Amino acid sequence: MDSIAIIIAIALSATFVLASPLNAAAHQIYNRFAGRLRAYETGARHPDDQTLDPGEVEIAIFGMGRVGTGAFEFLQAHYDHKIIGCDSDPLNVGSHQKAGRNVILGDPTDLDFWERIDPKNKDGGSKIRLVLLAMPHYTANMEAARLMTAHRFSGLIAASARFDDEVSALKEAGVHAAYNFFEEAGAGLAEAAYEKLEGHLRGKT
Repeated sequence: MDSIAIIIAIALSATFVLASPLNAAAHQIYNRFAGRLRAYETGARHPDDQTLDPGEVEIAIFGMGRVGTGAFEFLQAHYDHKIIGCDSDPLNVGSHQKAGRNVILGDPTDLDFWERIDPKNKDGGSKIRLVLLAMPHYTANMEAARLMTAHRFSGLIAASARFDDEVSALKEAGVHAAYNFFEEAGAGLAEAAYEKLEGHLRGKT
């Protein structure tokens, strides 16, 4: 009996080891084969997959944890712009909505999220001028930046990172401004990113 339990334990451990890299790259794998998988979709959208319309929003924050919330509060208090937050955790979204923040449920690392954005906003019609990527995982920020570039987002992209090499990699991936998480947390990230946006707009005039 003990030998069977040991075999089962080893088998389960091996499953977790094999599944871990696949889970980490789940969105990248899906995004690669999304075109083929769409042939199996139903004609009607699931209630959780309805079209999203950001409306008159000018600044979007992806990832409403401590850093994202700090950025949201700073921007809302200091600048007269409409802001939207986005998070993939329904409980977190509900908590923010109860607190009166304009936060929606969504995962910007998922290709379907970008396909759900209102079509009138996809081809240069979006009023969003600045996106802050404040998700806790560097790979998530990288994937979101890649998808935004693929969908021809015309605004500025700023992101947080934990280490200097991640900052460099994000900039190489097309992020206009990347900041060290420990140096520019929350309000610092928002202020630095907004100053970057204002400088960019002044350069266009």
